[in-house]
Amino acid sequence: MLDKNLKCPGFDSRSIGVFDSGFGGLTIMKSLIEKLPSESIIYFGDSANAPYGDRTSSEIIKYATDAADFLAQKNIKILIIACNTACACASKIIKQKLSIPVFEIITPSFQTVLKESKNYNIGVIATRATIRSQIYKKLIEQHNPKARVLSLSCPLFVPLLEEGHFDNKLALNLAEHYLKPLKKKKIDTLLLACTHYPLMKGIIQKVMGDDVKVIDPSLACALNLLSFLEKNGISSLNAKPKYEFYTSGDTEKFKNIAEVFLEKKIDQVLKK
Repeated sequence: MLDKNLKCPGFDSRSIGVFDSGFGGLTIMKSLIEKLPSESIIYFGDSANAPYGDRTSSEIIKYATDAADFLAQKNIKILIIACNTACACASKIIKQKLSIPVFEIITPSFQTVLKESKNYNIGVIATRATIRSQIYKKLIEQHNPKARVLSLSCPLFVPLLEEGHFDNKLALNLAEHYLKPLKKKKIDTLLLACTHYPLMKGIIQKVMGDDVKVIDPSLACALNLLSFLEKNGISSLNAKPKYEFYTSGDTEKFKNIAEVFLEKKIDQVLKK
């Protein structure tokens, strides 16, 4: 059945809109490029207001709805909120406000961790705001009452990553400090419930050890969207998809970091 917000079945060459509080949503975009190679994407990173996780709920709602409005004005066909904090605080409001389909990343994330966990002793790391909402703990335990969820905020991860520290001694030391409680609890699965955190997945895996499965849900999010596009007949057939980038922060800094992570040359990053 076609989504009620879509006009008619058939191919749709319009772009997919993706926003995040900064660079973190690039983890989602990288999976989208891999799994949906014909889709054009417009990305907005609100780096000037990052990290969202340390903001009040009202601030997060304002920044998130402004970002959604900005991308909606670009005539996108779908919006992806590639920020767990924004999803937890503002996804319902954004869905009510926009006339296009809006995807949040929380559902495919918690579904993936339940699928991958062996003994359901699960760790969740995220921003303060996401942990405060208890959204993952509630959803995981609701769908599997046997699950034991230990939630932990890592507030300095996002500022660190926004400065480009993905894989160095500083990142390692901070990860060792934050992840101590999780190591003591002997979790078997760790969900990276902030799209920034997969940028340092290697460091996190090193600290947690090979016995812990570290979950980056970006692939599940991309596959979820792929299924939706095919089901509703609105996939694109672009031979040369366009990738546009906007930021509220430093454009040159964003360009440099995005090129390293996406392993792709970026023509320009525009200022919002």
